Amino acid sequence: SMAAGYGTSPFFVFSGYAADGRYFQFVELLFGGLPARFKADGLDGHSWWPLFRTTPAEYAESYHPVRVSSYVPVPDTGGAGLHRGGTGIEKTYVFLGPGAFTVNDDRATIPPWGINGGRHGGCSTKTLIRATGEVVELPSKIDQVLVNAGDTLVFRTAGAGGWGDPLDRDPELVLRDVLRDLVTADTARRDYGVVVDG
Repeated sequence: SMAAGYGTSPFFVFSGYAADGRYFQFVELLFGGLPARFKADGLDGHSWWPLFRTTPAEYAESYHPVRVSSYVPVPDTGGAGLHRGGTGIEKTYVFLGPGAFTVNDDRATIPPWGINGGRHGGCSTKTLIRATGEVVELPSKIDQVLVNAGDTLVFRTAGAGGWGDPLDRDPELVLRDVLRDLVTADTARRDYGVVVDG
């Protein structure tokens, strides 16, 4: 048996008509945390299929009315353990024109479990921030959400479960994770018993 990962391939589709009247459709797969293993940590923000790669933001932005304003790991979404689960990712899309998007993702309500004393990982979330300032928490699967220029979607994927007792993890590895913004200092202290000074 093994710990759980981020679920099936999350996807994002944004479509509509550009300012010149041309129809566009931007389709993207997103990645998340892979489970910790008997001998190693899980992979952060990774695809289940090694040949899959993230679409370069510059490519997407040159063909579609969207801007990728950030693409970062989500701290503390990798389940604590002797071997840490992989972290999910947060990708933020700013819509530059009107259209509609569809999202499909897993692990929004049941977190990816850990094993052999490892903790569960973090869940996925989808947050729409309207140009007006209104914040809308979306379900993990929703079709054809209408957006306008200036609206923003924050797409967070799930992490993965840890393997083994977190108190057995090498403190140097915990420090490395904190320095890489994969684990917060609070979680290092609470889950791993490691106090990061300064």
